[in-house]
Amino acid sequence: MEEIPRQGVRQLPHHNPREISGFGVEAVYGSELLNLVVAKGFLRKVMENEAVRSYVARHAAEILEQFDLVLNTLSMEEAVEQAEQQDSRTAQQNDAEQGA
Repeated sequence: MEEIPRQGVRQLPHHNPREISGFGVEAVYGSELLNLVVAKGFLRKVMENEAVRSYVARHAAEILEQFDLVLNTLSMEEAVEQAEQQDSRTAQQNDAEQGA
């Protein structure tokens, strides 16, 4: 069987070059980020189930700690949003103090 030439395909570690043919690191990063966001959402939903959370706490407390770390990690977007909300609250408090 004749081998297909791989002209223009860049290989990145741990990725199949045929899956990302013609794309740069940004495409791989975006794909990985999406996978992490989906996984975090799934983990959040599963851990909201009190029976599951209780079971993991009893049988694998160290894993529960790691799950909680993942769930409490903020994305850059969430961090910016929280900072903007905090700035808005601070500005409102300053306005209220100056008006009093």
